[in-house]
Amino acid sequence: MHIKHWINEKNNRYYKILSHRSFFGESLVLMWGRIGSKLGGCKIILCDTQEETQELIDKITKRRKYRGYVQA
Repeated sequence: MHIKHWINEKNNRYYKILSHRSFFGESLVLMWGRIGSKLGGCKIILCDTQEETQELIDKITKRRKYRGYVQA
């Protein structure tokens, strides 16, 4: 299992990715929300291959950096 975590102190937000192998192949769990709040969102994405999973993680990483998040 791999975990990536970003925070945006300016907006007081966080974003996390958990990736792991499941019975259905590779899966990503995306979680986001406001730091200190119980509210937030969650999304599960199923991928066919590890390469597809890594491409998606790279795309999300690039997007988080663009939006001002830093890896925690």
